Amino acid sequence: MALLGCDSRPGFMSYRICIHFRAWIYSEYLVFKKKSSKVRHSDIGLTEVENLTGKEDDRAALLDGEAIKSIPYGARIPPSSLVLSGTKSYNRDLFASSSSSHHVSAITTFKIHQDKSHIFSETLLFLNRHQTEEWKGWMQVIFLMYHYFNAREIYNVGRVCVAAYVWMTGFGNFSYYYARKDFSLSRFAQMMWRLNFLVFMCCIVLDNSYMLYYICPLHTFFSLVVCGIIGVLHKYNEIKAVIVGKFFVSFLVVVLVWEIPGVFDVLWEPFTFLLGYKDPNRKVENLPPMYEWHFRTALDRYIWILGMIYAYYYSTIEKWIEKLDDAKLKPRIFIKTTIVVTSATAAYLWFEYIFKLDSITYNKYHPYTSWIPITAYICIRNVTQSSRSYTLTLFGWIGKISLDTYISQFHIWLRSNAPDAQPKKLLIIIPNYPLLNFMFTTILFMANYGLNELSSSDFDRVQSFHFNHSSTMYLKEGRSLLMKIQKPLIPFVLNSNPIINPRDPNKQQLLQESDVLKRLKTDRNLSSVLGFFSAIANSNAFQHTASTYRVMIERLGRECEMDMVQYILQQMKMDGINCCEDLFICIINGYKRVGSAEQALKMFYRIGEFGCKPTVRIYNHLLDALLSENKFQMINPLYTNMKKDGLIPNNDRVDAAHKLFVEMSNKGCPPDAVTYTTMVSSLCKAGKIDDARELAGRFKPSVPVYNALMGCVRRKELR
Repeated sequence: MALLGCDSRPGFMSYRICIHFRAWIYSEYLVFKKKSSKVRHSDIGLTEVENLTGKEDDRAALLDGEAIKSIPYGARIPPSSLVLSGTKSYNRDLFASSSSSHHVSAITTFKIHQDKSHIFSETLLFLNRHQTEEWKGWMQVIFLMYHYFNAREIYNVGRVCVAAYVWMTGFGNFSYYYARKDFSLSRFAQMMWRLNFLVFMCCIVLDNSYMLYYICPLHTFFSLVVCGIIGVLHKYNEIKAVIVGKFFVSFLVVVLVWEIPGVFDVLWEPFTFLLGYKDPNRKVENLPPMYEWHFRTALDRYIWILGMIYAYYYSTIEKWIEKLDDAKLKPRIFIKTTIVVTSATAAYLWFEYIFKLDSITYNKYHPYTSWIPITAYICIRNVTQSSRSYTLTLFGWIGKISLDTYISQFHIWLRSNAPDAQPKKLLIIIPNYPLLNFMFTTILFMANYGLNELSSSDFDRVQSFHFNHSSTMYLKEGRSLLMKIQKPLIPFVLNSNPIINPRDPNKQQLLQESDVLKRLKTDRNLSSVLGFFSAIANSNAFQHTASTYRVMIERLGRECEMDMVQYILQQMKMDGINCCEDLFICIINGYKRVGSAEQALKMFYRIGEFGCKPTVRIYNHLLDALLSENKFQMINPLYTNMKKDGLIPNNDRVDAAHKLFVEMSNKGCPPDAVTYTTMVSSLCKAGKIDDARELAGRFKPSVPVYNALMGCVRRKELR
């Protein structure tokens, strides 16, 4: 689960690099121009110039670039100094009406999602991705409105929203690393790139401090901490006591660092070069460089641990929800009503006695109480299948680009009155019209994002295989290497981690085999079935058995998805499960169905790799597949190989074999003497003496053939 939506596709990133590089070149050009100018430098500072913007002549000078001359010689010129700025002013009615309009617009994008749970057959969607993206989206709107309208009275709301983001960091990262066990360098680099690329570019180009965009270092730090906690002794993460011990140690470390005075300063002092920050507007307060980092991390020092705990018990909670949804009506209503009432009561008490406190007092209680509104929201939001399934897609879209939105508010909607300062002013494009200006700057942001999407669209169209951070493989759309028909895009997740001890009989499973088989058989959506199959394969909820693999392969065979059959066979092999006779016959019939009998023959020659031995039935089905495509040149060697194994077709297949022999003869490919004799003998044993005589008359007389006929006639006479 991505905490902050930042697209890392090449086209997207190329566009960003280009924009920031051009801005940097332009700022350096202005500095060079200033150095080469013969005009005497003014003593008027940037702040004083901004205070003169009320006069028409000075405003014109500002727009013409004359204000640049007032900047000290050789200073870097931030791009935001080239436009007008306005003072923030808070009006409750204006803020409320603007916020209401945003929510009304979002309601028009109401959508019910039909996605199914990866663990169970019902449409549970407990804390699904649509829901978390919507959650991030409306919190980003709150951040932007708070800063733009200077709505200090909702300061405490902002604190809860930041805590929710940190909670998602613990929840999402724990879920990924615990299930995937992917601690590779590439995964780590991708995560760091996604979180920090844009903010680092802003810091380099605009000469700002990393901590100015405090959300990014905050979530980067907690992501690293969660990764380290899961990565240490990760081979023992399946043991509950080990995980609980890690949670307990995390709690003790937080208490040691943030609760005991002096420990934080000693521990973090070496990182002052990266995390140190002094707001130019607060120099008179003489705050230490690490004050901002201490303040931000201390506020949410516990909530990320709660996110990990929720992620660890996620499967258990979802299983309990499924049982609750299947319960009888009265108990179900009673339990869900109890959940809603309890959650609402806890939220109300928190609101009445904690949230209403002034900001300074509230911050003292926030680290210990922020879990209350977050937990209450999760419980109420997911209490029914209907409430879990709907989202407001406008907020969901904003949630996908939440990192862009957060950083952009510093430079598109807002501006600072000094380099590296907090954005205390508004970026003005249309003076004296605050709402119209807000709308116009928002359009600029939307246009920028639209160009980003456009720049990356060509890259998306040429992708045939795409691997994302969760190792999801998307099969190539169109003609397959093994198939002759067009197939749609189907996602499938393979467990990329070798299984050292795959079958642990003592390991407790959250799912029963009957539940899994029921879902695999009854769900009509193949993509949904694959998602379910792969999700439980990579989780602790269930270990696939021979039966579940067989049902899955049979489903894929009927749908002619033989590429997927190959992948699942490899996974089955990794799990140490042997392929039975019926399953291998199913695979052969699948290749026959798609017209790839030759591939079926290649699979047959690898039969030993999957713990299966050739049988008469397997030979018979393979012969049928070859016959259906007139692969006569392959049949004779196969039949010879069958004789070497001491196998002959069973009576149920004698008629098919007889037909095969006749067609081989008509095609100019007569069988050899051994095959000829075996066929005549099989017909005699099946009581088809007339067919045996007719077949014997088609080929060159042979002593073994006539011996077989004579023996058959003699046995018939004795009866």
